Amino acid sequence: MGALLGSDDILKREKQSLLYFLQNTNEETLWDIFLEVQADLFFDREIQWLINNSGWIEAEKILEVGSGNGAYLSRLARNDPSKIYEGLEKEQRFVQKAQQKFNTDNISFFEGDAEVFNPEKVNSFDVVLFRLTLQHLNNPRKALKNAWKYLKSNGHIVIIDSYDPARKTSHPVHCIEKALEQMSALQKKKSAQGNRRITIELLNDISDPEKDLRNLYSLAESNLDINGKILYETILFSGEEDRKKLYSHMLFFLAIVQKKYNISTDWEKAYKEIRGYYDDKDAWLSPGLHFLVLKKINSAIVE
Repeated sequence: MGALLGSDDILKREKQSLLYFLQNTNEETLWDIFLEVQADLFFDREIQWLINNSGWIEAEKILEVGSGNGAYLSRLARNDPSKIYEGLEKEQRFVQKAQQKFNTDNISFFEGDAEVFNPEKVNSFDVVLFRLTLQHLNNPRKALKNAWKYLKSNGHIVIIDSYDPARKTSHPVHCIEKALEQMSALQKKKSAQGNRRITIELLNDISDPEKDLRNLYSLAESNLDINGKILYETILFSGEEDRKKLYSHMLFFLAIVQKKYNISTDWEKAYKEIRGYYDDKDAWLSPGLHFLVLKKINSAIVE
């Protein structure tokens, strides 16, 4: 099963074999597969937004902070090989895997922490990309202060992250909705790391003259306002191919959440719900993502 990363292969797995794998495989392996599945699901939609952003179009050198196993950044490099890409990742095993699998003349990966300043990267990048990364950090504001130093003059921060209140669907998959609610509750109590509403907090910081980030960045683009209201739609999944990919994504997401947050799951019921979503030809999902672009203020001074 570990070698079967495609949604077609996962969909073809017999139910009991698949459920056994999801419940009994270690978190590291589940993450590795999940990141591949996630990139497969989201990339084509996200790249349409990225290539219409002037900061991204003009960028020559891009840093992804929290690049995982390199699955997403490698797709960016294949999509536009004229740019130079670097991935910063805290987990050594992911860095090694990405280096072995994806390193080429225009893409490389190195080990590092988003919240720990790296003086070697100062004034090096036109864009710093945080994709589904800020929600996992202890101190995302520190990561953005570090990124300000990594950016060249007039550089941009590009953020794609979760904002669950913006999530909409034809009908909810209750096991997923319940897992998201439990995650949020644990994070709010500070009994678990992370914040899936961090981007709205950051958007408010950018608007507040009393906040440090207001002095570092100006707002270039956001699909949500400071209250989380949707200003324009970004991604909508519908059709058989999307449902197939969502089937895999939901199953592996649920397995990771179960292990990471110790959330109990009725797998027989969960499988029935997720499979039922795939079988419904009219099912659709807007996943609740915040697309946010910040422009570096060159006159700022940051400690």
